[in-house]
Amino acid sequence: MVKQRRNDDCGVACMAMILGISYVDAEECYDYTIGCAHTASMEKLLNKHGFALYVRNQDRDADAIAYLLNCRSPAGSHWVVMTTEGEFYDPSPTPLQEYQGVNFYKIKPKCI
Repeated sequence: MVKQRRNDDCGVACMAMILGISYVDAEECYDYTIGCAHTASMEKLLNKHGFALYVRNQDRDADAIAYLLNCRSPAGSHWVVMTTEGEFYDPSPTPLQEYQGVNFYKIKPKCI
């Protein structure tokens, strides 16, 4: 489990957990100009490590290594990881209690 270090770096922590890399190495997906880890930057980091991001596909898949969920709430959006076994890993020190919607991303090896 990797915890986020700031209020706006949940995507960085999720990338570190999914890829099994350090928080510092995952920070390359953080966009300091907008103050968050943007989906396109996270996808670029996943591609660099041999994985692809399948956008908004809610079907569970035997080839997936993990799922990345973007939860939307009145406070903004927040990234969490869901394993293929259905376990959730929330990098926030104060987990999101309620949300209004979720964007669901499947992560698979690029060759599949």
